[in-house]
Amino acid sequence: MVDQAFAPDFSEFFRKDELSDVNLIVEEDRAASCSGSVAGEKRKAPEPDEEEGSLQQTTLPGHSMVLVAFSAFFKAKLVRRALPKPEIRLSVPAGQLELGELLLQAMYQSQPDLGAISQVQLLQLLILADRYGVNKVLVAAVAALQAVPQAELQWETVLGVFTLPPGCTDACKPLLPAAQQQLQQQLGDLELALADSQKRQRLLALPHKVLLALLQDEETKVASENTVFRIIQSWHGYQQQHCGGSSDAELLLLLQQIRMPHCTQPFVATVLAESPLAAKCFSPLELRLACICSSGPGSEPETVVKAMQTANCPALDRFPAWKQPKRPASAMTKLSMEHELSLEDLKQTLEALQGEKTTYTLFESRRWQGEAFGATLYVFYASKPGDGASEGSKGAAAAEATTSTPFKVGMYVGPSSRRKNMLRAISFSITASAVQPPPPVVDPYRYGRSVVQQPQHIVKPMIRQGFSLEMWGWPDFFGFGAVDSWAAFKAKLRASNLVHAGDCLHIKVEITEVL
Repeated sequence: MVDQAFAPDFSEFFRKDELSDVNLIVEEDRAASCSGSVAGEKRKAPEPDEEEGSLQQTTLPGHSMVLVAFSAFFKAKLVRRALPKPEIRLSVPAGQLELGELLLQAMYQSQPDLGAISQVQLLQLLILADRYGVNKVLVAAVAALQAVPQAELQWETVLGVFTLPPGCTDACKPLLPAAQQQLQQQLGDLELALADSQKRQRLLALPHKVLLALLQDEETKVASENTVFRIIQSWHGYQQQHCGGSSDAELLLLLQQIRMPHCTQPFVATVLAESPLAAKCFSPLELRLACICSSGPGSEPETVVKAMQTANCPALDRFPAWKQPKRPASAMTKLSMEHELSLEDLKQTLEALQGEKTTYTLFESRRWQGEAFGATLYVFYASKPGDGASEGSKGAAAAEATTSTPFKVGMYVGPSSRRKNMLRAISFSITASAVQPPPPVVDPYRYGRSVVQQPQHIVKPMIRQGFSLEMWGWPDFFGFGAVDSWAAFKAKLRASNLVHAGDCLHIKVEITEVL
């Protein structure tokens, strides 16, 4: 092969019949698309009048001395040629015919000119160069991608760098630091990624290699190691639904990245112990060991792990991540949810849903530590409207329920997906307040001058309530007891200075701990 530092320029002979001694046929091959495409690339859909099976090809004159000098593939084809002017076919993925021609053109150039093609095309060209052993073009494509500022790397480029074929690994190592940094900036805080719908979509759609690299990165941040399992669980479900599933070997590699001593004991003892997905990786004995060494009130996971190391515990050899330190803390240290509750909207909703218990959803599917939480306002009626009444009087009783049926107003927080007797725990608080001051009122004892009443608030914390309950909260949140009408309820709210000028109640829920 020719020394790249002294490569001559044969550009004047490209596409020329002069001195040509080989025919080059570049043809699209649908089978080649499987191995020649970039991760995350969106292929162009066929036009309505275009047949799906139609593939293009083009024929170019070639020069064996150029081809043999710069490509291992062509050298193998031409060194022992039998025909005076043989034909050599280059298969390229569908839609990459021009890139196949560019590959040949770059072989003729002293310094391949790749400045006019996109980042995705550079990756595609890089893969073609690796496939046909054209090291000169491979090196040039890597250099062109290296020249792209890290902040300008496109998402498809980042995914493509991580999922390049094995043959490109050594040559493409210079591309990995920038791709890793961009991956960290986009998804490196797993809590923030799950809380943002667009980032969550990207996270769950990651190719296996990219998710593995993210979980192995020492800079990846979480609020709890529990999040790592929840992400693997959600990723597996997404892959099954949208991408044809994932193999057991891929799942095993991901599950091995869980730093078990930094998971919480209730999570390991309940969620992991009962998960069919976890059972693919961890034996019952390993899950018992995980429960022993996981973190909990008063526990010292590091001490337990050191004891396991001293005893040469086989689990530590199988799961090296168990010996890893705690991951960096997420910027999302709690789940905070706020809502402006219009009392008129609430009244209309409850009038349409009369019964013993009526619910009004304040928040739903807000995510933290890989779990979705919601908050609900409950109205508990003393009895069903019209109970014990004749058929003729039930309709009238229902119509007057908001003024004649005593009720209490409660507030509750809980996970969107829950099971009874799942002994988990959370710490949370609910705050009801007026975020805007109420209008001035005249104080007759202060010479007719108007004074502003200070807005009040109610804060109620609840700590570590078992998940055996469906929801957690207070059946009489405001402490008003049973009230006879919405007018009475609103009057009590106003007397407590909890309603601001927009006739709204400000509700804030904070979850500060999930075990």
